[in-house]
Amino acid sequence: MLGYGHGGSSFNDGGGAAPSITNTGTFRADAGSNTYNIQVPFNNEGTVEATSGTLQFTGGGSGKSGTWTAASGAAMTFTGGSYVLAGDTWSGDGAFSVAGAGVKSQYHMI
Repeated sequence: MLGYGHGGSSFNDGGGAAPSITNTGTFRADAGSNTYNIQVPFNNEGTVEATSGTLQFTGGGSGKSGTWTAASGAAMTFTGGSYVLAGDTWSGDGAFSVAGAGVKSQYHMI
């Protein structure tokens, strides 16, 4: 599990080889009242959890039978890049939104 603690921050492309994140376990973001911005391609084959604050994706990516969960009071947003999500599951009482990103999804709502 990779946990991303309180406070606003970013994963971004600082130059060099093209970075990306491939999650095959649990990626948990606890942003408090802040926003975490993932600015590199994010490929989810595991579980992504937004437990508080906003988890924002701007770098594109994919999903392959992954799980995306936003807890009550948390938000998960896709605001840049292109995403192809195949067989992914969406759950939780939080908010999900797409604005400025291209998302193609075959999904299951719980």
